Amino acid sequence: GPVVREDFAASLAFEPFLRSSEDGTAKLDFKTSDKISTFAVYVFAHDKSMANNVIRREMLVTLPVKVSVVQPQYLYEGDRYVLKASLSNSSDADVKGVVRCSAGAMEHDAEVVVPAGGSVSVSFEIMVPEGVEDLDVKVVFAGDGMSDGVKMNVPVCPAYQELVEAHSAVLRHGMSEDELIRSLRERFVN
Repeated sequence: GPVVREDFAASLAFEPFLRSSEDGTAKLDFKTSDKISTFAVYVFAHDKSMANNVIRREMLVTLPVKVSVVQPQYLYEGDRYVLKASLSNSSDADVKGVVRCSAGAMEHDAEVVVPAGGSVSVSFEIMVPEGVEDLDVKVVFAGDGMSDGVKMNVPVCPAYQELVEAHSAVLRHGMSEDELIRSLRERFVN
């Protein structure tokens, strides 16, 4: 099936002490994240006399068809959440396929055509179950030999909120403390 991206680290590698070989070359191996983006690669170097230089290059990581979803910071038990998935196509041909959203036990499919060089949005309704601490949400597209998917884990909060109300006042010389307290109590709504 399609590979599902779930590691969206912004920094790919940091190697503060690379040493070049006798011929002056240096090699760095690193594992990329699943983030589709343009990454800036910086190399800071100096020689034995401390003469230095900086090289900056950009590295583009992309796919022909890409799924994008904005992850909510959290959801509440019992929420009805409408997740909007965006599919973009950088190829020169329309791509027809199916996008599937799964969250917990819920699963929905939608047929889509992503236009060449364009994008399309699909909305999915998610009902957040009660009694869970987090919800795995996965959105996967597959079609015309191309695929992409994203997986995210969203914290779920209990379906209650604690509201706190506060008011303040200053008791000045000569004022009645009882009158000030009565005045403050009248301000409270809850």
